[in-house]
Amino acid sequence: MAPATWGWLAALLGWSLLLFFYDLDGGAGFEPVDCWVAQTAREMYENVAADGWRGLIIPEFCGEVRMQKSPGPYWAVMLTAWLRGTPVDEVSARIPSATLAVVFVLTVFWLTRRIAGDRAAVFAGFAALSSATLLYWSHRAASDLGVASLMALSLACLWIGSEATPSGPRRVMLWLAGYFCAGLAMLYKMPMPLVCVGLPALLYVALCRRWRIFASWWHLAGLALFAIPWLPWMVLVLLQEPTAWDKWRVEFLDRATGELPNVAGQDAWFYWFFYLGVAFVFTAPWCLSIPGSILRALRGSDDIDSRGRWFLLLWFGGLLVFFSAATGKETRYFLPAIAPLLCLLGVELSAFFDPRRRFNPAVERFATWVVLAAAPLAL
Repeated sequence: MAPATWGWLAALLGWSLLLFFYDLDGGAGFEPVDCWVAQTAREMYENVAADGWRGLIIPEFCGEVRMQKSPGPYWAVMLTAWLRGTPVDEVSARIPSATLAVVFVLTVFWLTRRIAGDRAAVFAGFAALSSATLLYWSHRAASDLGVASLMALSLACLWIGSEATPSGPRRVMLWLAGYFCAGLAMLYKMPMPLVCVGLPALLYVALCRRWRIFASWWHLAGLALFAIPWLPWMVLVLLQEPTAWDKWRVEFLDRATGELPNVAGQDAWFYWFFYLGVAFVFTAPWCLSIPGSILRALRGSDDIDSRGRWFLLLWFGGLLVFFSAATGKETRYFLPAIAPLLCLLGVELSAFFDPRRRFNPAVERFATWVVLAAAPLAL
């Protein structure tokens, strides 16, 4: 990596730490999904002393067993509170999201660099840093940004190990890291990684005919690493709570199919376009470049890896179709699809701001008038 790129990476890391960790004890109050994490972590933290290992394994919210989610976010908040030497408070509840927001930005930078080079990586990294997604969700306690970061890192490790790394120990380590990150994501919010990691990976292998990637016994070791973070907890819970399986079925399957009462009305035709709007909101202020970034990836160019662009397109497109087809819809569910879109935006923005690019005078005049007309409204 060139010295200038190292400088940009240092700036990206510095600004990420500053923005994501700024004023964690202030700002907007918690929403219900944040309280579910913070309060459950607080009760588990207090129950460990009284109940021993059961207090660590069985989540409780307001004294009742809460089996809807896996315990990764609660454990992260509890660990943060223990390291700070404080009870579970708003800062401890927000620090895991802020930390994983930094991981998200660095993952976007790393993956874009391996697909489209240093310049595109810098643009993608700063687009991620300044996006509505990261600025908003980095100060939340909900698990959604954390699981999205871990799944993005998992897919980045798997693709870079398979397509951008020569055969050898480094490729194996990237594969194993990818499987393990997917396992951590399962612990953070199961069963999201089964779809959000498995679907893009299988689409890429099948449609790009990359079946030879599976021609290694190391993938079996990877599956074992994938199971280590979450499977022991799942077995212990099933032994302690006989109704856990039924609760998971209702929470995961019934939500996706629309059987839950609170999502039963989300099967109208216009909900199929719900996540298109979410994609534009989450990538603001760069969202106007989304059409250009998709078209550029479809056309291809010499400065972007051909397999890499299809990987990003299939990752984003596959999750867009899946979440649109699922009946239960919330804006936060779409966070796992934002990382590949930011990578594509980095490629488009680097080309758009290329000093060698010839601008259309008519477009420049139109844009100038739009800015002049919109500026008073914005002020």
